[in-house]
Amino acid sequence: MRITKLSLCLAAALMAPIPAGAVSLDVHGTRLSVNGYLDLQYTYMDRMPMRMGAMVMAMDPVSTLDQDHLNLIFQVARDRVLANVNLQSRRAFSGAVQSDGSVDGQGSWDVLEAYGEYQFSDRFAVRGGQFLAPFGIYNHMRYAIALFAPVVLPTMYEPPPNYAASGGLDHLVPDSANLMLHGQVEAPRLGVDYAVYMGSGHRTATGMDKNEGKTVGAKVELLTGAQRAGVSAYWANDDDAFGDRVHLAGSLDLNAGAWNFQGEVLDIATSTDAADVLSYYARVSYRVGSTTPFVGYDYLEDDGNLIYRGGMQRWSVGVGHEFSPTVSLKAEYHHHTYDGSNIPDAVQGVDMVRLAAIMVF
Repeated sequence: MRITKLSLCLAAALMAPIPAGAVSLDVHGTRLSVNGYLDLQYTYMDRMPMRMGAMVMAMDPVSTLDQDHLNLIFQVARDRVLANVNLQSRRAFSGAVQSDGSVDGQGSWDVLEAYGEYQFSDRFAVRGGQFLAPFGIYNHMRYAIALFAPVVLPTMYEPPPNYAASGGLDHLVPDSANLMLHGQVEAPRLGVDYAVYMGSGHRTATGMDKNEGKTVGAKVELLTGAQRAGVSAYWANDDDAFGDRVHLAGSLDLNAGAWNFQGEVLDIATSTDAADVLSYYARVSYRVGSTTPFVGYDYLEDDGNLIYRGGMQRWSVGVGHEFSPTVSLKAEYHHHTYDGSNIPDAVQGVDMVRLAAIMVF
């Protein structure tokens, strides 16, 4: 999907040392900027597989109305120094729509990212604090769904709501890192983005570093014109149940006129072989003026998960429309199928509809 100028500003607010914020102020060579993202989503799923002990059962239809994401990004930049704070509120207004029309909701603010960065040059910068690990296409800005065609992110970035509850890893793509060296090296007709990072790994319930199980990762991405191809790697020893984990991924983001193709494949190998994961997806979109229809396919297989050990396929079709550079409306339909002898017929062929109003500011 082509990215609007304002969406590019939001991407710059996440990645560039001196962003062009939606609201910015220059004071004696210091730039202050604020960007944000807000969505309101309605979701209907006719049924969902749920784990009940050692069995898989069919859950009743689900109907939810969510203010799913609200992000405020504050940055202060001067010369080669940048400070960034990204506040996120998830589902401050959410819950199942009851027969009387009421919706129970809850939410709170969390610090998604807080880091400082010093840029020696375009080729070399150092970042420290807490920030989303540069793994794959979406991870560094995955909350800003307005940048991309679908509302529902690929399963490798946002597994289904019942995924963690049914066993297996809580997430597939690494969440955060604490220290990173990164930059871009340019050559004729080719650019290379690179990042090498480490993180604290597993933390206690109070958020303290346990000083064991540190994580390391790296990403290299090739850029030529509007085409991008990258590889990501991540190693962790922070899971008491599954021991060492190695995440490997490859990604493509290709453009030809109004056409866009995005695809990634992720493989997770565990030292116990009890929770090896394979996930991949592909998205094709075509922009017609302010309207972008798209189709997509997702696959998720997790040996350590009762529901997904046989594999889940998800077919998607949808459309997005930009009413202005700041406001979009999106609608999607998804069809899920599950393999495996433990999956009852009642949840073979699950349908979901998602509607979303999105604002980037």
